[in-house]
Amino acid sequence: VISNEQTMCSLLRQDPIHKLRMEYTLWCPICESSAPAPAKGASSNLSSYVQMKHEMQRSILGFIPDETKIVLSNDMSSSATTCTLAVLHALTTSMHRLYEVELSPSSDFYLSREKVRLDMERFVNSQCSTFFPVGTRVMVFGSSANGFGSPTSDLDMCLQLPASNSDFSSDDWFATKGRDAMGALAETLKIHDMKEVDSTRLTARIPVIMFRYPLRSATKGVEEEVLLDCDISMRNPLAVLNTQFLRIYSMLDPRVQVLASVIKRWAKARRINDPKTHTLSSYGYLIMLLHFLLLRRKRGMCLPNLLYTDPNWTADNVYSELANRPVIDSLMFRHPNEEAYIVNAYFYQPRDEATLHSLRRVVSGGQAANNSTVNISCTVGVLLAEFFRYYAYEFDYKHHVISLHSGGPSRGFVEKEMKGESDGWKIGGDTLGIEDPFERFYNIAHVVTGTQLRRIRKEFALAYTKISERCRKANDNTSKSAEDAADLLTILCEVDEGEK
Repeated sequence: VISNEQTMCSLLRQDPIHKLRMEYTLWCPICESSAPAPAKGASSNLSSYVQMKHEMQRSILGFIPDETKIVLSNDMSSSATTCTLAVLHALTTSMHRLYEVELSPSSDFYLSREKVRLDMERFVNSQCSTFFPVGTRVMVFGSSANGFGSPTSDLDMCLQLPASNSDFSSDDWFATKGRDAMGALAETLKIHDMKEVDSTRLTARIPVIMFRYPLRSATKGVEEEVLLDCDISMRNPLAVLNTQFLRIYSMLDPRVQVLASVIKRWAKARRINDPKTHTLSSYGYLIMLLHFLLLRRKRGMCLPNLLYTDPNWTADNVYSELANRPVIDSLMFRHPNEEAYIVNAYFYQPRDEATLHSLRRVVSGGQAANNSTVNISCTVGVLLAEFFRYYAYEFDYKHHVISLHSGGPSRGFVEKEMKGESDGWKIGGDTLGIEDPFERFYNIAHVVTGTQLRRIRKEFALAYTKISERCRKANDNTSKSAEDAADLLTILCEVDEGEK
């Protein structure tokens, strides 16, 4: 039977169709509720229902979310396309400038952190040599090493014991003498004038010492002491693995770094970037960004999934990904704290500069990563708008998990119900699930409450609405489109002055 909408409507009763349409109109996914229907006797046309929904949104959210997708037409002569592009170009320019001036770490950033790392390694191998085996190394992980740090990033370090010394790598040593060794290191830090040394977490799953390292800094010719927040842990190989993995993504395309840094600035300003308040960590937002970019593969920004890249791929061949994750015996190891869990540590690592260059060309679809003629739909301004819209309206929080194992030739979304059965995750629409790429049983967002998830999603919707409204305003006043967009990034990152 071949039919069109008009024919179907004539075959079905009009009342149920009208009722479903009105119910859909009254529903707001950000409020997670429906507006009350207009009073009896009021107009039953669509506009009255839209008005009721807008009133509810103003009452609950304080603004009317804009779900309209920003469309970039191929017709460059269109005034609407020109004005929209002017807004997004201004946003792109502002993002790059903010990153270069304020968010990008300087060479001094890395030099100072390397100095701290060397000092820690010296303490371990000299003053604490009776507690730790010869050859113990201090490794930096996290934002100070993964390419996504900022000038104010903390310094996270961990001890890497030599694998050849079985006496020190056994579980018995960690359980008995390991924490004593860390305690001795804490005392050594105090002797060497480290500030605020805190060893209260030595009994945690991963023993950690927190302290502040006094750095000398010269500003405008005046030398002052700056305290760098540091922590040093033991038995944390997965943190180093994760850092190396993210470091490659930071090297593939500068747009990924710019996006990650701006999203972090935005989240901090909006007060949704602190696990202590049951909101999301910076690492969580970074995985959200990579998940979004891996699903949104288009010419001009086609990010490879390094977890599934063919390990035999070389710069001379066409890039390829496997349907299933590669399993290489030398890269499989038992989890240091979860005995039953075997970690697959595989991810593709460029073996030389030629391979890295080829990966960069994969990202940009054959263009150089810094080519100014990059596809207009793949500038950081456009990508930021699409990122906000994806997590405000498109991602299915009720049924899906944010994961870098989504997509691909034979991979759909990771189902939340499956994670509930296999790993005991909470399921339902009021929970946020973000799967760690290597510790797949671990929910990065487990601290996020239902209330805070709704708040985070509201902020995604508000950010996208600000961008779309600015585009619409530019289309209404074409002569001032670029001028009106100049302060858009500042408006997006306005500090939320709400109650702490």
